[in-house]
Amino acid sequence: MGRNTLTSRQVMEIFVQRIRPFENSMPQADLDIFEDILLKGRIHGSQMDLSKVSAEYAFIISVLMEILKQMSNG
Repeated sequence: MGRNTLTSRQVMEIFVQRIRPFENSMPQADLDIFEDILLKGRIHGSQMDLSKVSAEYAFIISVLMEILKQMSNG
């Protein structure tokens, strides 16, 4: 039998694909930053299953955590 439930990675990728059109309206200078945000948002995607947090919240929390880590590491 096939699997009916999407994995956290699949849910996260669906969310990323939904926000990707946002980059079409960005200036070229911001595209690298946008890609970095997408990468940071995916880092903690696997923890989403354990926490039962929505993909959107998990993405935002992941980005914030990674930015704070960068800031504290100088």
